Amino acid sequence: MRKPGQSRSLFPTLLHTDNTRREAAQPPPAAPQTAPSPVSTAPERAELPRTLWLALQCTELPLLACGGARISDQPVAIIVDEKGALSVCASNDCAVAQGVTVGVPLTAAYALVPDLITRERDEKKEQRVLERLAAWSMQFTSTVNVLAPNTLLLEVQGSLKLFGGLPTLVQQLHEQLRDRHVRHRLAVAPTARAALWSARSPTPVVLDDATRLPDLISRLPLSVTRWPLRTLQRLDGMGLRQIGDVLRLPRDGFARRFGRERRLELDQALGIAPDPRTPFVMAPEFEAHLDLLCETERITHIEHALGELIDELEGVLRAHQCGVAALRITLAHLDIDATCVQVGLAAPTRDAVRLKRVVHERLDALTLRAPVVDVALRAAALVPLDGRDGDLFSRSVNGYDWPQLVETLRARLGVSAVHGVCLVPEHRPEAAWRYVEPGTTSPAFAAATRPLWMLSEPVRLPVREGWPQWDGALRILRGPERIETGWWDGRDVARDYYVAVNPHTLHLWIYRRRRAPRDWYLHGVFA
Repeated sequence: MRKPGQSRSLFPTLLHTDNTRREAAQPPPAAPQTAPSPVSTAPERAELPRTLWLALQCTELPLLACGGARISDQPVAIIVDEKGALSVCASNDCAVAQGVTVGVPLTAAYALVPDLITRERDEKKEQRVLERLAAWSMQFTSTVNVLAPNTLLLEVQGSLKLFGGLPTLVQQLHEQLRDRHVRHRLAVAPTARAALWSARSPTPVVLDDATRLPDLISRLPLSVTRWPLRTLQRLDGMGLRQIGDVLRLPRDGFARRFGRERRLELDQALGIAPDPRTPFVMAPEFEAHLDLLCETERITHIEHALGELIDELEGVLRAHQCGVAALRITLAHLDIDATCVQVGLAAPTRDAVRLKRVVHERLDALTLRAPVVDVALRAAALVPLDGRDGDLFSRSVNGYDWPQLVETLRARLGVSAVHGVCLVPEHRPEAAWRYVEPGTTSPAFAAATRPLWMLSEPVRLPVREGWPQWDGALRILRGPERIETGWWDGRDVARDYYVAVNPHTLHLWIYRRRRAPRDWYLHGVFA
């Protein structure tokens, strides 16, 4: 007998949301039924899901793709052509405050806000932005699924210990997305489809208890499934408005009427059917553009836009466990060719603060030829880090990081003005070194003792009574060391080198030519 207020089911057999068959009130018949049951039920005991999925829905991806999400002091709207009529599909807070909301015709939007900044929706650009966001999110997990048009699915079960638990992970995601001006809805559930449906609902939830999964799904409105409109209208006409209403229907009857793919999606959400997801694969290089919406010649505005791209690059590098040794910045203009700026680093890094400082020094010395309308950042070569970029091993010398010093000097003075020196296996002292990138070490080879300070050109020493002088008569300590080589390239030498000391205990490296033994030359000074 029905209880008061209990609704009557449209089908005689009911199915609980935990996918177990309701037991009949009467005892089972003595002999088994030979006819097949009209209702195909789920397994009696479904194993609880062992995964944890986080669904991230970008609610204003069209605005984010054009760069309008970060602008708060100017009204910005994204328009779309629907059946020959232009209307607003997204707008920032400044435009919404003046009445420009989603669905408003473009003519009405201009009537409300004459200085409204508009851009046409670019779905290809939105897809690129979503993929960049997926690459950035891989710093939190290695399993990311891109689901068009505006959702990412992250499997985070294996990342909880690394980030100190689910609340900390969710908080970090919220904070970093807010800093990047990404408006979003976030939901967590033990299955990917349940997390996706929860993120689409008016009240997304964070649920890591698999035993409560059926209750979560049952309360969701059917609209979150994004099933065909005709299917949703038929279900609504039958009085079914929540997923829990559908779960109480007979499985086979529902599948015959509305399609087995709909039944499969319900089973996937409950975790009793596999739900394979194609993992996102990051590109081997980073390239991102940012539309400035308005022309600008202010370096601070350009730096701010590049700073957002550098923050995004840092997340991608963390996911790759890599760094970058060079960046290419492209500043686009309206009527002339783009301005390209190369930024070199003394050592690979993924530290956003360090990258921003070098970019600041480089742009500070730049003279713009025209206003900038778009900025782009490209890092073509991602360099695996050897562990020295973090805090465990420091590369500072006397409290200062030498790569940062080199990068700052190069940004101010130019790349060619700052370099390192490296020894090469060559007997001739004037050819035994070359310029290299700072930080490059000399090859390992057995070399004789050489002075630290080598003169660019040898200096002829005065001679008194046949003996060389330098602030007094020199006294020979060691030698001779004969260097006779170079006949094959036309720069042959034949010298006898000595280590000498003057009356002030200054140690010098001197030589005389074998063909002119009376002349002495100073070639270096020992420290």
